[in-house]
Amino acid sequence: MPNCLFTGGGDDIIFNKQEIGRRGEAVAAEFLERKGLVIAERNYRSRWGELDLVAVDMPEIDADSVFWEEGEMDEIRQRTGVNVQKTWGTVHFVEVKTRTGTEYGTPGEAVTYSKQQKIRKTALLWLQEQDRYFPCVSFDVIEVWVVGKTAKIRWLPHCF
Repeated sequence: MPNCLFTGGGDDIIFNKQEIGRRGEAVAAEFLERKGLVIAERNYRSRWGELDLVAVDMPEIDADSVFWEEGEMDEIRQRTGVNVQKTWGTVHFVEVKTRTGTEYGTPGEAVTYSKQQKIRKTALLWLQEQDRYFPCVSFDVIEVWVVGKTAKIRWLPHCF
């Protein structure tokens, strides 16, 4: 698991629960960017719930030459309303869970089935608002374990 510095900007250790969560999300976003993903959205909210991070693992590509037969893109665009001209790779809907101890289990165990359903509904709404086509969708969890002034990160891709 990678380590990173986990402080509130000064030398003080963070004790506030919300601030720990915010710093955990910032550390997770930084981790994904180092892995080459682009953060498309942070803290997207809808009536169904919230998406901590939305990340994309591939730059925009020319959909004309890669995926579709001639005329097929126009047919899909007319039938679905999706602009397949603007195609990206996998979109990752990332739930970040930060913990300072193990008394309540691992951070990933806090992503219950009910929470997963809320994330799925919110992700569908986010996808519907985009003018891009994403051929693959992944629901991920990033666990951030805070130990003193450092944090350990574990990425669980495609976990639900």
